[in-house]
Amino acid sequence: MANYFAKSTRNASNTANAAFIQANLAFDHANAAYNTANTADDYTAANSVIWATSPPTTIYAAIDRLVNLVYTLNSNTPIP
Repeated sequence: MANYFAKSTRNASNTANAAFIQANLAFDHANAAYNTANTADDYTAANSVIWATSPPTTIYAAIDRLVNLVYTLNSNTPIP
């Protein structure tokens, strides 16, 4: 009878470990997707001639320029 309980407990432990591994694989996959989506910050302007100064080289700089433009077009009032 003791062997039955030991085997039963071991099976439950194996099942729990398998579920844990499966959950970690899902997190690994999600983290990889997040990292891929958030590390592509290089930006190349399609037409660099249209820029009065050098075109932005990162997505962050491009967004910053757009935000500054919206602020200016909004009569220098805060963007809602």
